[in-house]
Amino acid sequence: MGIYVWLLPVASGFFFLVALVYLGNKSKGLNHQLEKFNRRKAKFIQDLPKAESIETRSELPTLPAAKANRRVVLDARTKKREAKQRRLVEHLKDLQAKESE
Repeated sequence: MGIYVWLLPVASGFFFLVALVYLGNKSKGLNHQLEKFNRRKAKFIQDLPKAESIETRSELPTLPAAKANRRVVLDARTKKREAKQRRLVEHLKDLQAKESE
């Protein structure tokens, strides 16, 4: 009868020992991947071009120039969106023509 009392603690201890070994091996692999990632990230950051900062207010664009640049960007975006919509409509017309045949 005394052996049955110790069976559950020994079995659970064995289970937790196996789980710890499994997780330890898994963490070694993940740690290796993390080190590899950090090496690549450091090399990437080192190879990035350095951004030139704006030192003085005289280098900043004036408000009218900034608004003009923004208008150019918005107009280009609108034209691009309209061209995409035109291509989609043409594609849908082709599909409808093929389905009706």
